[in-house]
Amino acid sequence: MFKKVPYHVKYKIFNQVINFVMISMLIITLFPIFWMIYNSFMSNQDISLGRIMMGRAAHHVILSRKLVDNSILLGTSDGAITFYKDDKIIERNNFKTFATSMEMNNDKLFISSGDKGLYKYDLLAKQAENLQIPWQEQLKDPLFINKIAGTVMTLSADGSKLWLTIAYNNYGTIFEVDAKTMTILRSFDVRTLFASSYEKISISALVTAGDILYAGTNKGLIEVSLADGQVKQAYGNDILQGKDIKYLRSINDQQLVFCTDYQVYLYTRSTHETKAVYSTHSTEYLRVISAMRTGQDQVYIGTSAGLVILDNSGKLVKDINGAWFKDVDEFGHIRDGGKLIEGDIINIDFINDQEVFLESLHGRVAIFDLKEDKLVSTILVDKPGYINFRWRNYVDLWNNIDFGLYLRNSFIICGLTMLISMLLATITAYALVRFPFPGARTFSVGILATQMIPGVMFLIPIHIMFTNFTRYTGIPIHGTFGGIIFIYSAFFLPFSVWILRSFFAAIPVALEEAATIDGCTPFQVFLKISLPLAIPGVIATGVFVFIVAWDELMFAWILTNAKTMTIPVGIRLFVGNFQNRFDLMMAAATVATVPVMLIFFLLQKYIVSGLTAGAVKE
Repeated sequence: MFKKVPYHVKYKIFNQVINFVMISMLIITLFPIFWMIYNSFMSNQDISLGRIMMGRAAHHVILSRKLVDNSILLGTSDGAITFYKDDKIIERNNFKTFATSMEMNNDKLFISSGDKGLYKYDLLAKQAENLQIPWQEQLKDPLFINKIAGTVMTLSADGSKLWLTIAYNNYGTIFEVDAKTMTILRSFDVRTLFASSYEKISISALVTAGDILYAGTNKGLIEVSLADGQVKQAYGNDILQGKDIKYLRSINDQQLVFCTDYQVYLYTRSTHETKAVYSTHSTEYLRVISAMRTGQDQVYIGTSAGLVILDNSGKLVKDINGAWFKDVDEFGHIRDGGKLIEGDIINIDFINDQEVFLESLHGRVAIFDLKEDKLVSTILVDKPGYINFRWRNYVDLWNNIDFGLYLRNSFIICGLTMLISMLLATITAYALVRFPFPGARTFSVGILATQMIPGVMFLIPIHIMFTNFTRYTGIPIHGTFGGIIFIYSAFFLPFSVWILRSFFAAIPVALEEAATIDGCTPFQVFLKISLPLAIPGVIATGVFVFIVAWDELMFAWILTNAKTMTIPVGIRLFVGNFQNRFDLMMAAATVATVPVMLIFFLLQKYIVSGLTAGAVKE
């Protein structure tokens, strides 16, 4: 049956099949590169967990307010503010922030973040102002964004000023901001309280009481006088014994309450006395404290399983456990038909004297009646967080390690290696082809035989050679550009000679003889006749040498130092004993691949012609 098909139809079908196969092979070949680029925009957690799709930012509810029009404002940790009314979303704005905290005063909502600074959102005008807070300028660790545990903010009683900082290891600067003009008024550095650089401090809570700003840290309570800006002694560290203060609130003019993961403490301002008043260790099972709020002469404690209410002296008033939140997955999608379950209470906001908002993970809020001890209703922010497309990986890449230095080093080392190898290999290959001498064939075979020995066998002898050379001559060679370029050139030279030998052998001798008759010297024959004809082969071989040198790790790891390391060594630094930064590794690999791909595409016609040179002999 197939024999009856016309030839031109067969030919067309055959071409389509060939094209399909070639395109399929191209896709398969390029897929790892595209997958590497895709992963360079993912978070390290998503890559570590083997996720295919990019993760979404967490949308935990961190603020809830009932507005005058009976709508409900919900703020989530992805920087989104959502307005609900009659169980429907009527408006939504997303600032797409990271490490977010929110505070509200009248019709002004303040959103602080680790990556975008401070926003003030006017609920009436529906306008936002942004103030860049100089975290980045003051932090020595360039990977600070990924290590910020959160931002910490508190408003003054009249809402005219606010104070904010970040929860970050050994970052002690607190900024005072004019809430009206959105300008930084001054800053306080609580690290001045500690003379030793080994005293690592981390601020995790702020509150004002009178003219004193209190900072909750891993070193206890620190007082900052708002009158003169003086940082005063830390209190309670003897009891806390290095535990972090998670939440800090003011009960009245004389008392503060704060807590760690499992313990609640009262602090008396006049006597600086700190005492433990409640512990979740005393309950039937261990519960982590995840929220705290004061009001109505009581202290409200949110835990991983319920709500605890204490009086002002710290005595237990009520311990409420219950199923308040809908069962959802990490994206906020309801599971099991909307069944209610227990969950972490991560924030508490008052609606009135009787009702409170209990806020939880993944967009869940419960309205709870304190007097009746019953659930009134539930709200679910069913809009998952923004797709975590991390352009920041490339910023962190250049800051985490000196990637610019390694990129420059790679260009210097690989470029000079290619030039030296091509210069020597071109002359040597031409001499072997056109100027036979006794033992030339043995020499050619010997060149190829050097490639039969694994490169790792040379590593220790080369290291010893470098060491002894420096010892006897006093000239440092280990960790220098000259040393690594010399080794690379020595390794690539034999292979380059062998490849270029075939290119020169394919050039007709008659052309060179004609040039000689015309009066050219042997060097002029080489320079003006043979070399131009062999240029495609030289370029193809040079690109090969450049790419192999660009990707070489073993010798670069041993023979370079901090100032001469190349890109493969720099990428290796993302793998550590305690953390592997796969996201930055993918970003670094992408940046390292781009120059090589550009070189390949720019010189593609020379590479193709070089690979096919000598295939046909006339």
